[in-house]
Amino acid sequence: MDFRKTYAGHGLQSGSDPFAQLSKDVRQERDDHGRPEPNGGTRLNRPTQSSIAKGVGDNRAHRNSLSARTSGRYTSLSQSVDLSPTVRSAGKSNIPRQASYQQQQGQHQYAPPSPPPPSAATPTRDVQLKLQDLVDAGQQRETLLLEQKRQLEASLHTANLRCTELARGLQKATAALDAERAVAALLRTERDEHAAELDRARSQAAELQVSGSVALTTSEVCRAALSSAFKGTVSAIGSAHEELESALAVQQQQHLELVAMRAHMEELEEVAYERGEELEAVREERRQLSDAMEELAERLQAREDELGLLVSLLVSARPEDATGDSDGLYQAAVARAKGLTERVLQLEEQLGVHNSDLDALRSQIAGYQEQIARLQQHLMHINRSSFSSIKSISLEDQRTPADLETQVTELANEREQLEVDNLQLAAENEQLRQDVSAMREQLEEALVTAAVFTAATDRDVSTAAELSRLQQQLAEAMDRANTFCAQAEAARVEAQAAEHRAEQSAGLLLDFTSQAEAARAQANAARGALDAARVEGRKLRGELEVVRARETEARIEAEEARVKVERARAKVKAARLEVDTAKAQADDARRELEAVREIASLEVEQARAEGEERARMVERELLKALETRAARELAGEAAQLRNRASELQDQMAADRRTSREALEQLNTVHANEDVLVQRILAGEAERQQLLRQLDEGNGNLSIMVDEAVQQAAEVAELRTQVADLTAEAERQAGAAATMCARVAPLEAEVQELRATLRATAELAKQDARVNERQEAQLARLRQQVAEAEDQLRQSEAELRVLKAQVRGGR
Repeated sequence: MDFRKTYAGHGLQSGSDPFAQLSKDVRQERDDHGRPEPNGGTRLNRPTQSSIAKGVGDNRAHRNSLSARTSGRYTSLSQSVDLSPTVRSAGKSNIPRQASYQQQQGQHQYAPPSPPPPSAATPTRDVQLKLQDLVDAGQQRETLLLEQKRQLEASLHTANLRCTELARGLQKATAALDAERAVAALLRTERDEHAAELDRARSQAAELQVSGSVALTTSEVCRAALSSAFKGTVSAIGSAHEELESALAVQQQQHLELVAMRAHMEELEEVAYERGEELEAVREERRQLSDAMEELAERLQAREDELGLLVSLLVSARPEDATGDSDGLYQAAVARAKGLTERVLQLEEQLGVHNSDLDALRSQIAGYQEQIARLQQHLMHINRSSFSSIKSISLEDQRTPADLETQVTELANEREQLEVDNLQLAAENEQLRQDVSAMREQLEEALVTAAVFTAATDRDVSTAAELSRLQQQLAEAMDRANTFCAQAEAARVEAQAAEHRAEQSAGLLLDFTSQAEAARAQANAARGALDAARVEGRKLRGELEVVRARETEARIEAEEARVKVERARAKVKAARLEVDTAKAQADDARRELEAVREIASLEVEQARAEGEERARMVERELLKALETRAARELAGEAAQLRNRASELQDQMAADRRTSREALEQLNTVHANEDVLVQRILAGEAERQQLLRQLDEGNGNLSIMVDEAVQQAAEVAELRTQVADLTAEAERQAGAAATMCARVAPLEAEVQELRATLRATAELAKQDARVNERQEAQLARLRQQVAEAEDQLRQSEAELRVLKAQVRGGR
């Protein structure tokens, strides 16, 4: 039933019907969206922002025209129909309010339906058009959301494809890493084999070196046994030993003197330090005294001013008939002024005495400086004499002790003089302290001028400068003494080393006899050692050839390992480039997804806002229309309106169901969007996990690259070791050749030595026979001597008996 034809109102029968045009445009757009495609589907044109904005503007223009038309024809109605639940049900946040509708039904009891008048068709048509407009807008929004969902699914599919590609790349990188690990394991095994071969080569080289060193030691012992140059060396060593002993004695004596001089210099330095401290204390006391004197001068000046003022007042204010008391006060004041003047004169005299004491102290410091200069000259003289004695020990052995004795006596005299001076200085310092304490008591109320203070300050500065110069000279003297002590210590160490070498030479001379006795056995063993050395030389040559062949193989293997490492590095670089590209693409996909999500959320919020705004506008317009229409209608039309309202409520319930279905679809779209977001988040988590795995793979790859570099370094080290072993083997081969060349003349010398030994053995036998004969003669002579001694003892006993008899006869 077409209500627009039956209930054609006042303003709808004319030719300017805006809702007719609107419904025509909506139907045309719906037909365009729902037009079937050749492949069997339905074409849904993707609405743009401009088309959506244009449609919204057209709808708002139509609604404004409707409100302008209806606002002038209807008045307000006290009982109006509440259509807000129907209108607000289109939004997501506003669910259809069934409870409100039922409450409204309970409040209004409608009469039986009656045929509606023709004027009731206008609001129904308006509501239908508005609902149709809302439904069309919801369909358009749903179409836009479906299109966005398809785009999000496409981007998600692209991201999934990229993740699979990254996973494949990771698998390839893992396979490459496994291959590189296998290559690294092979390189490790080859390195272990090379290390074992090098250890064997080192052991063989060590054995060859031991054999060569044995041969060299035997030849050197034979040469040392056969050389006759030790006699001259022994005599020269003995003379050098005597000279070194004399030089050592002189150096020890000089060292003792230097130690004594150093102790004396330390004592002098301590005395100078004490004098410096005393001078600092005197200077501080002078400062304090100067401050006190300035204060006293100010006080005295103030008192003199007061006294002058008092005298002037007394003189000016003294009357002619003054009594004896005023004269007494005046005379007492004058006497006090005279006493103060005399006190000032006495203090000036004491200050002059103190200045003379300071001059005496300065003269004492000058004496100390002269003594230090003499001591420095003496030290320089000792240094020159010690250096000359070291250079000419053999020429000046007799004159040096006398010079040293004179120097020692001079030092003792100077030390005694310095001790006496120190005692005098101590007494003078004590007297000076007492004088200073007395002056502090006497000069409490003295007046000192600025010139005296300036002179005292200048004297203090000069004294400090002289003290610093004295300390500097002492430090220089100590440095020179330390240098001389170090030189003496070095000479003593050299003397001890020479003595040790002499002792070693004496030990060598003592061992010469035993070495000469063992020369025969060593000469016999030399021939066997030479034969063994020749055999070992042949073996060494063969082993050198084997080592050279192994070295060439090791070089070839190292070159292959280097090529493999370069390939592995190239693969690692390519894998890194792929990983970086994958990271960039994943970042692009993530940014695109975020942009799409933001656009979708913005559009959803915009659609919700627009829907709510439209609902509010429609509600306001409908309320205005109903109020104006109800105000102009009669009371009798209320029943018709109630009937029509019931019908409208049924339609509104149907529309509400449709809007509820649309809302459910919108909720479904939102749920699908949430699911899509969850899938996107899951894809992002998987991407992060893949990135972490790629980082781990990169770390493992870098570790493998470091291991490969380390293995390359080890291979280079092995190369250097092989080169060193080769050089060592070549050197040993040269040493063996030179040893063979040396052994040839040694064999001739051994034969000559055998001949000489045979001759010496014959001579020794002859000497033994002669010695036996001589021993026999000596035994006979000893026997004769013993017999003669026995006879002598018997004769002496007989003489003693005769002497006793003679004494008894007397």
